This record gives sequence, structure tokens and C-alpha cells, in this order.
Amino acid sequence: INYHDVTDRLEAEGRLRDSEQKYRQLDEQASDGIIIADPKGCFVLVNEKGRQMLGYSEKEIIGMPIRETYVEEERELSEKRLHEVEKEGSVRFERKMRRKDGTVFLAEINIKRLPDGHYQAIVRDVTERNRAESALRDSEEKFRLLAEESPNMIFINKRGKVVYANKRCE
Repeated sequence: INYHDVTDRLEAEGRLRDSEQKYRQLDEQASDGIIIADPKGCFVLVNEKGRQMLGYSEKEIIGMPIRETYVEEERELSEKRLHEVEKEGSVRFERKMRRKDGTVFLAEINIKRLPDGHYQAIVRDVTERNRAESALRDSEEKFRLLAEESPNMIFINKRGKVVYANKRCE
């Protein structure tokens, strides 16, 4: 009878299971979409947040070409972006993405090529952030016009130093 000590193997398998469980928890609890695409540009893995953003089930999205999430006017940019990834290693950009229901949202995407030729992308819906930034710019522009065109003297004094003065004040 031959006996083999399998303690090391069983401990390694346990560590592997623990590692896989931690990876799954991190992946599924992420607040951003995490996407892996094959070299041909098809979805291989999309975490829960990514599927919610795009409106597809796991069964529907796996194997689907990523191009189906592009809005028409940005399809040509996709090749340019992949060339940038090849050259730079990773690229961050914003682009419009189309959901399954046809609605469009603005996404911030950070993409890099993995050693095995696949692509990894972190996708964040920045639609609301963009709206807030636009509203802030509009508000600042209205304030600037109001202050500049006012017949009254307007200035801002900070700790004894004038940091802004309109034309009338000057």
C-alpha cells in the first residue's frame, strides 16, 4: 500500500477557492462596470454593474460584439482607440454608449490590453456628473455676464484684497 501526503495540495486548493470567492465578491460589488473582451472585440466577462448599465443579461451579452453598444457616430473612433491602447498600454476616454433599450449614456472608460491579448475596461456612467458640470458652467457664465454688464460696481474682497472687480468698478 502506497500512501501519499496530499495536505499541501488540499491547502492550495482551499487558498484558490478563497481567492476566487474574494475576486467574485469584488467583481460583483464594484460600483463600476468591469468588462473583459476578446481580441476580436466580443464580451467575455461583464460584471453585474456593467450588465445593469448596458441593460443585458449575462446570457445575452457574453459573446456579443462590443460594437453593438457604440453609437453610430463613434464607431470609427473605436479602431483609433485600440491603436492608442496598443501604443500607450492603457487609454482613458469618454464616449456615448447605447443600452439594449436604445437609450444612450455617457461613459468614462479606462481600457488596457492584457498579456493574453484580451482587453480589460472599467466603465463608469458619467451622465449625471456631466449634467452637473454643464449646469455649473451655465451658472458661472450667467453670473459673469450679470456682473460684467451691471451698471453697478461689483467687487469681491477676500481678506482685504480685491480678487474680482467688474468693468464699472475698474
